[in-house]
Amino acid sequence: MEDHALPELERMKPLVSKQVLEGMKSQGIRGDKEYLKRYHAERSIEALTKIRKDLFKKYRCTPTPTVVIPPLTQLPVFVLGTIMLGRLSLDPTPFDSESFLTLTTLAHPDPTMTLPIVLGLLSMANVESSNWVMNAAERERVRKIEEANAKAIAEGAQARFQPKAVIKSVLRGLSVGRIILCAMVPGVGISFL
Repeated sequence: MEDHALPELERMKPLVSKQVLEGMKSQGIRGDKEYLKRYHAERSIEALTKIRKDLFKKYRCTPTPTVVIPPLTQLPVFVLGTIMLGRLSLDPTPFDSESFLTLTTLAHPDPTMTLPIVLGLLSMANVESSNWVMNAAERERVRKIEEANAKAIAEGAQARFQPKAVIKSVLRGLSVGRIILCAMVPGVGISFL
């Protein structure tokens, strides 16, 4: 999707804008500057949405399977592992005599909170690592989107919805939530969280 469909869509934006403008001229659409801008933007968005859908079909890429399939495939393993570790943690447990790093026993939560905090920081680093490996074209695209949103807000319009930013914020929150959750579970369960 990001290698083929989105770059092609970016290349088509000026063409679509020009075609919409020519269509407006041929239809004789008149009005004040703000109305014409708004009308042009609406028609351009409609045309680009249709083109995006066509490109997604052409390259057989949709975001839905990418978002849905990984959790569905990992969920059964996670649930079974959690149930197994929960049963192993019932008293009397073989984990009472086992220790690991700051855990004196794997059957109780970490009293020093070291492992939960380390896991939370690792989760946060994983979320932020997407910024570390961006190439120049991706950085430029992100910069353009941020500039367009800032310009839209300055003009009083609504900023464009960015699902990537929302997902990143949710994952940051889950990283913090992971610290809290890991602080409550027995040491044997931390590896699964």
